[in-house]
Amino acid sequence: RKSRFEEVMQRITSADQNRENSHFISERAHEFLVSCSRDTLLFTVCWNIVKTRRKLCNFLKSGGSQNCGTMNVEDLYWFAFTVVTIVSFFTFKLLTRHRRFFTARGVPHEKPHFLYGNLNAVLSGKVSPLEHVQEFYRKYDGERIFGFYNYLSPVFYIRDPELIRRLWVLQFDHFANHGYFLDESKDRILGNQLHLLKGDKWHQMRATLSPVFASRNVALMASLIQANSLDMVEYLKSSVDPELEFKGVTLKHVFNVIAGCAFGLKLNTFRDESDRFCQIGSSLVYGNSPVQTLKTMCFYLFPKLMTRMGVQLMDAEQSTYFLNLLKNKISEREKTNANRPDVIQLLNRANKGELKLEKDDDPGYLQMKDFSKRKWSDEELVAQCVSFFGTGFEGLVNLLSFATLELAANQVVQNKLLAEIEQTLQKGSLTYESISQLTYLDMVVSETLRKWPAFPSSDRECSKDYQLNEDGLQLNFRKGDSVWVSVWALHRDERNFPEPDRFNPERFSEANKQTIRPFTYMPFGVGPRSCIGNRFAQLVAKITLVDLIRNFKLSPGSKLVQPIQLSKVSNGMEPEGGFWLQIQQR
Repeated sequence: RKSRFEEVMQRITSADQNRENSHFISERAHEFLVSCSRDTLLFTVCWNIVKTRRKLCNFLKSGGSQNCGTMNVEDLYWFAFTVVTIVSFFTFKLLTRHRRFFTARGVPHEKPHFLYGNLNAVLSGKVSPLEHVQEFYRKYDGERIFGFYNYLSPVFYIRDPELIRRLWVLQFDHFANHGYFLDESKDRILGNQLHLLKGDKWHQMRATLSPVFASRNVALMASLIQANSLDMVEYLKSSVDPELEFKGVTLKHVFNVIAGCAFGLKLNTFRDESDRFCQIGSSLVYGNSPVQTLKTMCFYLFPKLMTRMGVQLMDAEQSTYFLNLLKNKISEREKTNANRPDVIQLLNRANKGELKLEKDDDPGYLQMKDFSKRKWSDEELVAQCVSFFGTGFEGLVNLLSFATLELAANQVVQNKLLAEIEQTLQKGSLTYESISQLTYLDMVVSETLRKWPAFPSSDRECSKDYQLNEDGLQLNFRKGDSVWVSVWALHRDERNFPEPDRFNPERFSEANKQTIRPFTYMPFGVGPRSCIGNRFAQLVAKITLVDLIRNFKLSPGSKLVQPIQLSKVSNGMEPEGGFWLQIQQR
């Protein structure tokens, strides 16, 4: 301390001769004073710990018979104060350990709260999470990347489409994984879903699943999807209430589609919700039982302990049910030689090496090496079916709900779509081939995904250190760093899509979509980690919308809040007030 003090005094003496030292003097003087204060506090605390500990030990050894004067109340107060101070100090240091994370990297960011980072406005209910990140996106206009504290975790947010291309695609080997909490060590089924796998195992599973979701195999599911779609139409025709909260309808419809296309079951939740599959699936999607919540918290806090104890995140009843369902379906079909065009059937064939990947099946993945012929366990196979309830369920429900909402709010678009449907389908029934001819329908779905993306955020975890040096931007990414893209903000940037709040399918006409800047439209992600089920999701949306528009006129309900705004109390994409629509039979 003496040497630092002498250095500061020497600088002060020469300050009049060299004004450039003023900033240095300020910093070093402040550092010296803080150091003195810290050392004085630590000396006082440590001295009182030693003094109080000695008195306390003597007092306890004497069995309390020693003179109380040697162990007075003041000493106990000092001891308690010291313990609280030390615990508070180290707790504060633990909570603020990442406080200078972005400053050290030279990344622009907002100063975080020591407990909840940059989420102040979200937790106070002032703004939705997606719109909050969008505010930061706009605030750092001109920057290619900015920092954001998600509670205590620092996250890099990329704004520049070229930077997205470089990290997500060109440098994929450095940013190959998602940074999700759940993995196979925490649950043998949930942790084996494709989007949660990492490294070689992800490569191998992607190679197995790519032909399952190839165009020709997705096309075979069209008849299954339409059968469920007609069940929904029948329900709406029999409904006595002309105004419905339409998300409830799409939830049941998507549930039926997943049961049929993923698990090979014929289910109609519009008539009967008592089926065991319905109960188990609902608990998987919406289950927030106290036991499940406690297990999730314990996995966050004590992951190694929970793994050593053999605890699985998924409920035992759920895992047993889905495993038995998979085994029984495969066994039954092998005995009867049945061939139903669903995911269970295709997974079984892929696991036997009977499905081959063709050139146009998965262009992003064709750049990869290692087309695996590995045999997968029952847990690993059923995990891919269960993933329909994870990433697939909410994205598909939102796509259908917002598409119907936008069509109801934009009657001109709805009428134009109806005219195309009637003109195209007047010569025959709805098939995969006829769906592909509905160009305006494709534009409507694309614009819905632009305004309400299936995956409003896209993330990567840096899997190995990477030094970025591009166009003057120098940044070192370290293994474990979280890198995100706000797809929501990217799709609502006026430079990418003029009048972003306007629902305009013409953006995706053959002429206009050629002008869209690459990597500014990514509703299902981009690169090798993009959503493998995007063809399936869009086919479900198109068949459902065709059957709806052919049979009903959709109008805004009296309870619908317009213009459409995101709910401030929901973590996902939920409009304020709900999806209220009036359904009028044509």
